[in-house]
Amino acid sequence: RLEWISDAALSVSTPVAEGLPEILAAARPRRDAILARCRRNLAALETACATAPEVTMFPPAGGWSCVLRVPRVTDDEDLALTLLEQDGVVIQPGYLFDLPGDGWLVVSLLPDEDRFFEGVTRVLVRIRQLVGRR
Repeated sequence: RLEWISDAALSVSTPVAEGLPEILAAARPRRDAILARCRRNLAALETACATAPEVTMFPPAGGWSCVLRVPRVTDDEDLALTLLEQDGVVIQPGYLFDLPGDGWLVVSLLPDEDRFFEGVTRVLVRIRQLVGRR
């Protein structure tokens, strides 16, 4: 227990502590660029999902991921693997986020906008294809 407490309470080194204002100032432009990209991708995702009534998008409550509720045409892992192997899209199955049952996908808002939009388009096309087979 003492080792855990010591690790949990480790302070930063003196050089890092003294350089922290400059480190944080240098990080601001990168952080702002990531935030702007995530906002643009979120807007693109909202627009795309508005054309897909079978998909419900849950706006992020923080972070850079967005939850999608999709029809339960297959289990989440199989759907994520299909999207990866057949469509070249990396998306996470909902069970990795403790979402209940199937019908959940989690999409990262971090990719560059062109790749993100192409990926979202492929996801929606695949879901429409799978829904049409039912």
